[in-house]
Amino acid sequence: MKAQTILLLLACIGALPAAADEVKVREIEIVVTDGNTRESAVRRWMQIQEEDVFPDDDALAAAAERDVQELVNLRVFKSVEYEIVPLDPESDRRLVVRIQDAPTFVPVPLPLYDSNTGGLQLLYVQIWDNMFGTLTDWFSLATLTIRRDDNGKLETGPFLFAPQVSNIKAGNLVFGVRFEQERQEIQRFSGTTIVADYRFDRSAFFLNTEFRFGQNRRLYYTIEPGVEFRYGYVDFLGSGGYSEFPWGVQLFQSFYYDSVDAIGNSRRGWRTGVSNTMRLVSEDGVVRPVADIGGEISPYVIFDRRGILSYYARLSGLKVWGDTYDNLGEPMRGIPDATMDGDFALYLNQTLGIRLVRWPGVLDFQVHPFFDLGAATGGTRDFNGWEDVRKSAGVDVLLFIEPVPNLAFRFSWGADLDSDLAWGEDTKTEFIVRYAFSY
Repeated sequence: MKAQTILLLLACIGALPAAADEVKVREIEIVVTDGNTRESAVRRWMQIQEEDVFPDDDALAAAAERDVQELVNLRVFKSVEYEIVPLDPESDRRLVVRIQDAPTFVPVPLPLYDSNTGGLQLLYVQIWDNMFGTLTDWFSLATLTIRRDDNGKLETGPFLFAPQVSNIKAGNLVFGVRFEQERQEIQRFSGTTIVADYRFDRSAFFLNTEFRFGQNRRLYYTIEPGVEFRYGYVDFLGSGGYSEFPWGVQLFQSFYYDSVDAIGNSRRGWRTGVSNTMRLVSEDGVVRPVADIGGEISPYVIFDRRGILSYYARLSGLKVWGDTYDNLGEPMRGIPDATMDGDFALYLNQTLGIRLVRWPGVLDFQVHPFFDLGAATGGTRDFNGWEDVRKSAGVDVLLFIEPVPNLAFRFSWGADLDSDLAWGEDTKTEFIVRYAFSY
């Protein structure tokens, strides 16, 4: 009887489905067409490596999907596809990644406009993503504002020259370096009255390192030390209202979770994180510390398969110790930057993305109406509740040039809904021409 029971159990066990066999990636083949992207650069951005073992083919396919999406998110390729090829022995696999390259060297000279500085802004953008096929990016930005003074004569206003190299990949580390040479003009308001109006020149140098964690490398820790010098102060108002900062050193760090994926010219996922800047600045011969902490959470939703309708938003805040920050209106579209300053700010940006026309492979034309809320306190202003919450509305118009995946233009117009100034006044509206998304 016992022998029969044992035989029955063995028969039942034999009838169970066999466990899936493990599979091993014996070979990875990178096939690049229409370009010069280096195989070694693609491998550095992939998590899957040769000799990696997976529980089954489904697990290998899921890992390959993640690596392909990571490459797509770089927005430097026309297409990225993969294929898993069985080999002999049966447990071995070849992973084939096929990439169609795209041109990414884009010199863009443009006459633009930014109502925050007034006048014509000459912009030159040098974009060279995937420089020399290394997937390292070189970006240079140069702007020069030309406008008329109070006497009607042409003059030059703020300018900026900012070259940077980023996405230097080594294992789970990503490096970048940037330099900034600029002339800034600062205005501070108490209500609609200007209480400070001055300019200075600034030179700054930064080196950043990004650490990526987690199974899908969606966790980012970034650390960036930097140094800056400010000089050549000019007081337009003649009554001061500001302090001079000859030099400063800083350490910036941030910790983010970012699951946002590029789906065509739309985005899906969410991002959240915190950041902190610690600075030592020289003011009137006295060295003192300054610190801030910021945070944000941003969801991105696509409502249909074609990406005709999408929604994205951002809730963000900033708290400063030891200083007040100028231009806190920058995160709000439609609010002139200089009309908000202080040591605490909170913002809510909301945007509805609507695709109007898409010519596949040529261009994608979208309009993104928005509604923003924000408030700042400290500095020259107190916060008195809801009446001090700034509100703005307007529209971003985006034009994507599809043969060049890393190039898009944004025309942004917004209005301050709380301002009782007449239409046409500088602080009533904000108009900016830029490239890519606002956030």
